[in-house]
Amino acid sequence: MELWVRYKQAKNLLWDDKFIVTSRNDWYQIIYDRNVISSILWPTDTIFKIGGEFFNRRHPHEKLYKNDTERNLSYLSACKRLSARLQTIIQNQKCIVYAPMRGAYPIWRTMSQFLDLTHIDVYYPVTSSFVLYPKEFGIVSKKGKNASGRYNNYQELERLKPLLSNYQYFVYIDEIISGGMMLGHIKEMIETKIQDHLNIIAVGLADRFGQRSTSCRNKINKNVENGSLHSFLWEGCEQLITEDQKFLLGIHYEDYKHGPHIIPVLDENLDFYPERKLFEQDVRICKR
Repeated sequence: MELWVRYKQAKNLLWDDKFIVTSRNDWYQIIYDRNVISSILWPTDTIFKIGGEFFNRRHPHEKLYKNDTERNLSYLSACKRLSARLQTIIQNQKCIVYAPMRGAYPIWRTMSQFLDLTHIDVYYPVTSSFVLYPKEFGIVSKKGKNASGRYNNYQELERLKPLLSNYQYFVYIDEIISGGMMLGHIKEMIETKIQDHLNIIAVGLADRFGQRSTSCRNKINKNVENGSLHSFLWEGCEQLITEDQKFLLGIHYEDYKHGPHIIPVLDENLDFYPERKLFEQDVRICKR
């Protein structure tokens, strides 16, 4: 499989080193490194089993999951509306899309079908708050605690800053449940002064048509009013069933203690699970 590895000091946009790995051991020897801030393992021709017993159905979204085409079409429709609104703003300007793993991954893959991608580069930061760096690495958050993927948002943003001069827009895409995560990510973008380099557009897909996120969305809009954000676009859908459903997402972590390192979620036949295939069929995704 193809492994993208990133360091604090960027050499390239998407990855700083790229490897073809053929076993879990090969993968682990590369990612278990204090200098690696994040990585993504993409399935290619050399697919192998990784994840093992950790991939149990733990969350209610996984245990009780049933494909629902009507729900999926609500997701698709909202993404299509977001794409149309975003295209109106960016037109043919050069953009970098910042789509955090895991939640924004299916949103961007759905939205991108309806956008002119000629001048768009997509970047997948790995920022999950429940994944910790190994304690022995001594990587600590701003609060002095063992750092998580949440802290890695700062590292990913700082890594990108030297590469932003050729872009006009920084398009941050994410899911919205309560909106707290999006609000936090935006706060960190402002703290790292991304807005001094280019215009930030926040784009959110909201669960339950936004009923649960009014307060945080109002706070995000304050950043538009004060000029920190160029704009905030959001649309609601019936349910963000992709939230906490690793079999539908097709991506996860081997465990929660080795840092923000994305791996594919594959079945015993080294293929994606039916959940992902059926969802992608409904929302028309046909590429990585």
